[in-house]
Amino acid sequence: MKKATSLLLSGALVLSLGGYATADAFDVVPGVLTLAPRGAKPVDYPRPLPPAASAVNRPSLQPDESAGSLQQLVDDFAAGSRALGGRIAVMIRDVPSGTVLAERDADTAYTTASSVKILPAAAALAALGPDQPLATRVMFDGSGTVSLVGGGNMRLTTADVQRLADQTAAGLSAAGFKRVAVRVDDSLFTGPVWAPGWGDLDRPWIQPVQALGINSGKTDGSRADADPAIAAGRVFSTALTEAGIEVSGTARGKAGAEDVLLASHEAESVADLVEHTLKASDNTTSEATARLVAIARGEAGTFDAGRAAVLAQLADAGFGVEGTTLADSCGLDSATKVSARLLTDIVEAAASGKNPELAPIISALPVAHLDGTLRTRLDGAAGLVRAKTGTLVTAISLSGVLESDGRQFAFSILAPEVEEGAYQQARGELDAFISSLAKFAD
Repeated sequence: MKKATSLLLSGALVLSLGGYATADAFDVVPGVLTLAPRGAKPVDYPRPLPPAASAVNRPSLQPDESAGSLQQLVDDFAAGSRALGGRIAVMIRDVPSGTVLAERDADTAYTTASSVKILPAAAALAALGPDQPLATRVMFDGSGTVSLVGGGNMRLTTADVQRLADQTAAGLSAAGFKRVAVRVDDSLFTGPVWAPGWGDLDRPWIQPVQALGINSGKTDGSRADADPAIAAGRVFSTALTEAGIEVSGTARGKAGAEDVLLASHEAESVADLVEHTLKASDNTTSEATARLVAIARGEAGTFDAGRAAVLAQLADAGFGVEGTTLADSCGLDSATKVSARLLTDIVEAAASGKNPELAPIISALPVAHLDGTLRTRLDGAAGLVRAKTGTLVTAISLSGVLESDGRQFAFSILAPEVEEGAYQQARGELDAFISSLAKFAD
């Protein structure tokens, strides 16, 4: 056995609010439940918003030339809105200068729905750095057991797992092993996989949050895996068998401290995770992101530690998090409340270059009438707005950046008291206002 292990080491590849499901599907599963027409008519985009930190060397708007009229525009919007409800929070900043151009109830934390995903995204970029890889590894104990070890990446593809299996089979064959047991090690994340505030109607929009999974916990691309880590392990075991290695069984377990590396997948980075999460409004990966922040800060990879770590990391980065309540890290729970000021401050810091590590947030945001959860929205500002959407039955939001006449604004608009059943009309009013902002300085 020592000889086999030696051969292995030398020759192996060391390489809610009830009813959320009827509304936030617009953000979580773009196109599946949308009432907007599919395949929006292509448009000639006037001036696509640059991907990140585009405010450098741009002209800035000063209070004496614009703030008064923009504030009036905001006030008229709030007073004239019918579907958005009695409370509307707004913050608009000029990106190059950081000047507040207009605000309304911006310091009160309100239900934000999926816009809250900006917080764990920013915290992860600050805590781990954009280029930090999320490694999924295969370890071998030298005596017949391989461990598929999750590093927080729930976005593996079946092709990724196939490559891991092929590398593993090559290493095992080089060491003379033809039969192994497969152990699935998802111990990086611990504790409950669900938040206590998520009800039965929320469950279709989030999978169990684990340290390992394929396609965000939907291995076949449609149905949720009851146990994403084990599902990934079974795909790995099948691929190993196809590669010529007999698998005696697949079960959950922890890799040994003395196990050696056989294969590794590190193509997914923190920036990649952020881009996917914000573009697709993926609840599962947003929750996984929060746990990665906790681990980076030396805490356990649990639900509660993730929420606390996100706020602590943002506070360390200089953002005012007072009054913020994270009942979860994805916005499914209506008890999650964030202020328009905090959301705008994060976006402005990312766009302006003040916090360079946050720049990937801007390129990750959906683009108006082009992609992500905005692909069929904001045709009146096509290509000029990047923003994170949020939709619950009685709360909608939009937070991001918009460009107007060569200038760039960071903004957040929260409407936490939408009349039940009126969220579509409310989104129409919100989109019309954003389109008017995009023409503000023309």
